[in-house]
Amino acid sequence: MDTCPENACRFLLLHEGSKALDARVGLIRGATRQIKLQTYIWKEDGAGRLIARELIRAADRGVQVQVLLDDFNTSNELPLFRALNAHPFINIHLFNPIPKVWRQGVLRWLHLIWEMRRLNRRMHNKALLVDNERGIIGGRNLGDEYFDLDAKFNFLDLDLLCFGPVVAELSTSFDLYWHHEYAKPIKRWFRARRKRLYRRRLERLRREEGEYIPASGLAELQAAAVAAPAEVVCDTPSNFLNRAAILPPKEVARRLQQLLAGVRKSLTVESAYLILREQEISQLDQLQQGGIAVKLLTNSLATNDVLANHAGFRNTRRALLAKGIAVHELAVSGGRPKMGLHGKALVIDHHTLFLGSYNLNERSALLNSELALIIHHPGLAHQVEEVIENLIAASWQPEFAKDGDMEWRRRDDDRVWKNEPEAGLRARMVSRLLSWWSMSRYF
Repeated sequence: MDTCPENACRFLLLHEGSKALDARVGLIRGATRQIKLQTYIWKEDGAGRLIARELIRAADRGVQVQVLLDDFNTSNELPLFRALNAHPFINIHLFNPIPKVWRQGVLRWLHLIWEMRRLNRRMHNKALLVDNERGIIGGRNLGDEYFDLDAKFNFLDLDLLCFGPVVAELSTSFDLYWHHEYAKPIKRWFRARRKRLYRRRLERLRREEGEYIPASGLAELQAAAVAAPAEVVCDTPSNFLNRAAILPPKEVARRLQQLLAGVRKSLTVESAYLILREQEISQLDQLQQGGIAVKLLTNSLATNDVLANHAGFRNTRRALLAKGIAVHELAVSGGRPKMGLHGKALVIDHHTLFLGSYNLNERSALLNSELALIIHHPGLAHQVEEVIENLIAASWQPEFAKDGDMEWRRRDDDRVWKNEPEAGLRARMVSRLLSWWSMSRYF
């Protein structure tokens, strides 16, 4: 059932990092009652501190701010989050946290091993929701590399700016996690004797110099948004209570399978981490055998930020190529900073767009919680297809050589690579070794 039938909701694609940051700052500055922020990673760098300052200023206006963070990546930033939580109008929860006594050094890793079944399942949802009227969902975490601000490495990513009743539905999904038993107030990790230090840090954040001036105002972005019917798809946090060793696919994965079963003309996929199960590979094979154009774009070893993910992809890649399904791997662009793929989107029949936090891999399907939007609009679908096509045009395409080994080619280059292009020997060796360990696909 559509959350937004007919013209009730409006959407704008955010594929440029700078515009995605402008939209977030605009949303926070325009908040009058409530802000809900849900994310997997929040780094204390330029972009991360900017968002923190904007939230403090919104809270100073009396806006109620709720921040829900997956706990796995918070260790280095806990002082920042404690400082924010010292504001009377900012409330921070950690989801699926490591107990306080186990958080430091070797004890942390021992506890991760001891509680692997629970702690290997993470809240991967990403949303910024304001006044139940405006919001952003997509693939971006909070950090310089997600907004084209890092000098060494940035991510190519996709978000959707949303207006209308769809935001209230996203807010409901946020509340499910906020009130779940695995969401713990960060004050449990406070040290009472340091409360004064947290307040001082909060004051320093509030007074930091430098005013961010967005190149694109929120009113300008909203004017460019298009009306479209849409559906919110969200995994429920109750999945975290299932301690079974082998889990069934969750809500987002099941809904995506339903969409794929209805493909009639074309399927275009961008997934930063592409690690498919056997039934998904068979499904893509059936689509292609039926004359449906299938295009897959993912990271190469040279652009992948997680070697274990590429190790899982190696096995998927061979299985896809064996069935004659083409795979495109993001090529290293010239100059600096280096770019990696982080977007998660599918376009079906040039009309239906699936976009959110969901990677086409086994971690998203079986372990993490995810959040996505399904939008029926040929214009938006075309915009995403165009972004993906431009990346494919300059990508590497792996294929089997006559001797059965892999080789890579590129449309705008006459060279043939016999090893993973632009990747060092160490990365190639580690990726190969991890690919022999089937569990690497879950990391």
